[in-house]
Amino acid sequence: MNLLLMFIPIISLLVVTVTYKKINQGYYGEYTITDRSSTNFKNVIHDLLVISETNGGNKEIWITKQALEKAESYSPTLKKYEPVKKMYDNGGVKVYYGDLFFWSFRYVFNDEYSKNGIKINKIYGKIDKELKNNIDRKNIDNSKELYLSSVAKGLSKNDLAWLWKNWKKYFVVLATYKYNELSVDVATGDSNSINDMMQITNTPAVTQEVINTEWKNQYRKVISVVQKYVVGAYQKTGKWVFLLGFLGLVTLPVFVIRNKSYQMLSLMGIVVGLLSSVVPLFIGVQWFSNFLGYKKFYDYIGCAIPIMQVLEALGLLMLVRGTSIIMHKVKKLRRKDA
Repeated sequence: MNLLLMFIPIISLLVVTVTYKKINQGYYGEYTITDRSSTNFKNVIHDLLVISETNGGNKEIWITKQALEKAESYSPTLKKYEPVKKMYDNGGVKVYYGDLFFWSFRYVFNDEYSKNGIKINKIYGKIDKELKNNIDRKNIDNSKELYLSSVAKGLSKNDLAWLWKNWKKYFVVLATYKYNELSVDVATGDSNSINDMMQITNTPAVTQEVINTEWKNQYRKVISVVQKYVVGAYQKTGKWVFLLGFLGLVTLPVFVIRNKSYQMLSLMGIVVGLLSSVVPLFIGVQWFSNFLGYKKFYDYIGCAIPIMQVLEALGLLMLVRGTSIIMHKVKKLRRKDA
């Protein structure tokens, strides 16, 4: 029974994923979570990233105008939609940083999106086929970069060196809650949608109707107090809590080896599981947001904070337990000496 309970999170994730895909299929005709995960749009973007490797792409500018021009020459279907003209020439735009290119690229096909997802997916499929035929024929696909995701720039040797050189700076931002900030902003959208979200999340919203009321001013004061004292306390103590927690986790293998404790071995398994989730997440977000700066990195890495806090709590628990055992042994030795 306990073994079955272990699979509940995985089963829940699968059920939710399938449900979302079915909803999207009903509304848009595409059985997918997003067009970046399992559609031909994803394939086209990856083709452009590969072409951009040899056409000026770098860790900040993932897909260049030069690469898009090459792609137009490879794909008659893509050329028909004039992405270079619409994205660069008409608007006077010189570069698109990171995945901002993807959003602008989508707008090129805006008219097709308004019809249904099935048609636009077929168009992307045709473009993907034409691009891949030329990529294979010209041996462009001999990529020397490591792709963590098909919709993010691949990692070159220089990029890996950059990750290693800068990970500490990014980690300090995470561990110290540096850019954690609470604010009161007016909810956007029509009133029906706002009311729906208020009911779903069971959370009050600041709407245009209450923007100048006393309730909104009181709400702002509460947020201000939380930001100043609660968030402030996290930011001042975050570094030390992490260091103490880390010290405690370092002692965990010692407990397992010296005491041959199966209970500690189970705890070590939990720690390894959490680390195997948070470390790849950290690397991926650091890489994906490098062109946006530290604040945006903190926004994207938010889901890693609860995992980090659980690890810190386990580390502090081990530190307290370890200290208690050491003090007990010291007292024992003193009694012998006496």
